[in-house]
Amino acid sequence: MIKHILKQIWNKRRANTWIFLELVLVTFFMWGVIDPVYVLLSNRAIPSGYNIDNVFRLTIGQYPSTHRKFREELNSDSIRRVNFLHMYNQVRSYDGVESAVITADNQYPLSESTSSTTVQYDSIQTSALIMSFYHDGDFFKVFRMHDINTGTMPGHRNPDGRTIYVTKWVEDKLTPGKSLVGKEIFPAYSDDTVYYEVKGIMPDFKFRSTGQPIRTQFIPLETLDVEDFPWSAQICFRIRDGLSKEVFAEQFKQEMASRLNVGNLYMLKLTDFDTIYRHSEFSQGVTNKLRLQISLATFFLICTFLGIAGTFWLRSDSRKGEIGLRMALGGTRREIMKEFLTESWLITTAAWILGIFFVLQRVYFTGFAEPPQFENDAYLQNRFLPHFLIVSLIVYALMLFIAVIGTLIPARQAAATLPSDALRNE
Repeated sequence: MIKHILKQIWNKRRANTWIFLELVLVTFFMWGVIDPVYVLLSNRAIPSGYNIDNVFRLTIGQYPSTHRKFREELNSDSIRRVNFLHMYNQVRSYDGVESAVITADNQYPLSESTSSTTVQYDSIQTSALIMSFYHDGDFFKVFRMHDINTGTMPGHRNPDGRTIYVTKWVEDKLTPGKSLVGKEIFPAYSDDTVYYEVKGIMPDFKFRSTGQPIRTQFIPLETLDVEDFPWSAQICFRIRDGLSKEVFAEQFKQEMASRLNVGNLYMLKLTDFDTIYRHSEFSQGVTNKLRLQISLATFFLICTFLGIAGTFWLRSDSRKGEIGLRMALGGTRREIMKEFLTESWLITTAAWILGIFFVLQRVYFTGFAEPPQFENDAYLQNRFLPHFLIVSLIVYALMLFIAVIGTLIPARQAAATLPSDALRNE
């Protein structure tokens, strides 16, 4: 059968050549459209390592010296610190609040700012994102982060100020194949003998929603500098499951507005982390980029579908006479359909192979449209061969789908026509 089909393709080589070249070009350009969408969606699908459902961020403001409520005698660092911690305790004890923590320097998931430092164990160094928070809080409970070894959410007390938690990727870098728990990590940038004892290993941490996990260290701080209040400190807290975020937020603002007005400090803004998530994606350009890429891919696929499907449609429709003759000679509809689909499959596959060859040359010399962010081989989109093959197979599947639709419908209609009618029209 294959030999007969190849002969049929060769006999109609003039028409098939144009279809073949069109499919080669479609393969080349479709690959470039699908590739960035694949990477963006793959990164989005990576677990973040934390949970932001039912989590809020409370921002505290301070009255300026020109404000009528400003009191100069309450403007000292020590008083501001006491007032801030009083507000924190008010939030933590509020009905419906499950856990709370003070984060330092905007160091919480999806924050607009980041900071990192280099850490070292023995002679091995690595850079790691810093997530620091006041030890008298429940950072891991607020964001529901579990130690991967114990399956529990670590406690929050840090009496000596020398406790640290790191992600699995940090452990794999500093002690490949071994546990880092109980080991002492030194700041690589300092000759001081200050160390942090690793108390637990946390899951890989994805700071941006559509980014990839990065090496991260979590540091419970014994104290927070007085200048952190209120500008660089935020109160993050989680409410109990089952509570409506909208209802809780409105009730919280009404009931806590006066209670969170202490000295020169006041409740500035309450934001749920779903809103922070959306704002983070928008401010980083992720939302527009994803919309643009998906829109371009959708538009290209629609145009491709209409072009290729139309070409195969005309090709199959023009052979009604051939179909009628074969049916008159005893051919069955099933045999005819199978032959036409096989022809389309062979032409599409051959064109895809040649098109992918040209794509490989381009990718090899210029790289992917969305290069790996942190070179973590744990993710297929960061490895050249799996990345290339996955996108290529997606393109192949889409092209086959289009070719089959463009062949199946007209061929079925032609096969349903009486042989006498098909021959008369021919």
